[in-house]
Amino acid sequence: MHGSGKWIPADAEPSGLINLNRQLGNAAGAQKTNVFGGAGWGIAYARVRIVSDRDQVRRLSFSYSDGIGVYVNGKRVFVGRNDSDSRYFGYLGIVGAEVDGIDLPLKRGATDVVLAVTDKAFGWGFRARIDSLAGLRFESRGSP
Repeated sequence: MHGSGKWIPADAEPSGLINLNRQLGNAAGAQKTNVFGGAGWGIAYARVRIVSDRDQVRRLSFSYSDGIGVYVNGKRVFVGRNDSDSRYFGYLGIVGAEVDGIDLPLKRGATDVVLAVTDKAFGWGFRARIDSLAGLRFESRGSP
């Protein structure tokens, strides 16, 4: 969701990265110096509707920077941090391999998934993938 409150389409880079710096700008504002701790928080929402032909469970794996909340049909099912030093001393907090994840309980029909991605400094984005596309199709939704 754009700062205007409108949903805008986002194009993934070849690696699957949704580069929120490119899509929305740097949430922390212009950073001309190395600002550890950041210059201010930003949040962006990404959503998709998954339509399943049957009841099934699929693994949704993701990577993000700096924080994330995952919502399934409006219920928060995951919250995580992936910022500098959050996992171990010296950790960079970059969007890399999709090491975090959840099991998505898909019922026959539509399931709405929303990612709330936060940033404090040095750029932001996310990658997400599902373990199998069998019996699934994806829809974007119009305005909330």
